[in-house]
Amino acid sequence: MITRALTIFATLILLGTGAQETAPPRPAEPTEHSADGLIYVDTGGSAAEAVVFVHGWASDHTVWRDQMSAFRGEDGRPRWRLIAVDLPGHGKSKPPEDGYSMDSLARGIAQVMDDAGVEHAVLVGHSNGTPVVRQFARLFPDRTLGLVTVDGALRQIVTPEQAEPYIKMLEADDYRETAEKMFNGMIPPDWPEADRELVLAMMRKTSQEAMIGGLKASLDPAIWTDDPIEKPLLVINAKSPFWTEAYLEKVREIAPQMEYHELEGVTHFLMLDEPETFNALVADFITEHDLLD
Repeated sequence: MITRALTIFATLILLGTGAQETAPPRPAEPTEHSADGLIYVDTGGSAAEAVVFVHGWASDHTVWRDQMSAFRGEDGRPRWRLIAVDLPGHGKSKPPEDGYSMDSLARGIAQVMDDAGVEHAVLVGHSNGTPVVRQFARLFPDRTLGLVTVDGALRQIVTPEQAEPYIKMLEADDYRETAEKMFNGMIPPDWPEADRELVLAMMRKTSQEAMIGGLKASLDPAIWTDDPIEKPLLVINAKSPFWTEAYLEKVREIAPQMEYHELEGVTHFLMLDEPETFNALVADFITEHDLLD
């Protein structure tokens, strides 16, 4: 009893003198939401502006693992509101009602933003997510603050004829094995096992319809026009023979505000390979262009 009384007395003294330390606020963790069947994770808050992360082919929002936990302020909380989407038909999101196209995928992003109360966004698109975010900027220019493309094309580099053999293989019953072979052909044998399992898990959850639909959507010639990109653009690519000087010159013609970075020693999933470098490039881009408060 004496010990308990002394404990209470000491606590009262500390409270009275202000000696008790207040625990720092806990960092906000992303929570999952549904926008009429479209799944997204959101770090929360009421900000009407956000960074929206868009995955690539046969992927989902989990590919942004090292981004959704980053961009923290001194108090440990997210510096900006962050949202990562499962595009229609991917991850746990329902398929698009009007079929797979760049329009239907881009409109899925708008639906998520509407549900989250986000009016404007910096959109970050990886791989096949690059033409998706560019299409979003076409359809919703007033809602687009800037674009970040991650090892994805802004001009057509794969023709329908070149893609046809892969589409035929994906139409077979063993399409998941085909997708895994395509992935393994892009990744070195010594790639971290945790990253390999993350990507394979996303692929294994992707339906045959979404794999084929997403690939065919990226082959539509209507999305590869040379209309200008009038928003600030950050391009982060892995060093590759795809990104020739001739290709980059054409991109500069349509995107005069382009900032370009090419990373060496990374894979197609460079945001998993070098998250600190990647995150710093994105943060600097947003800050230098004053895109978000």
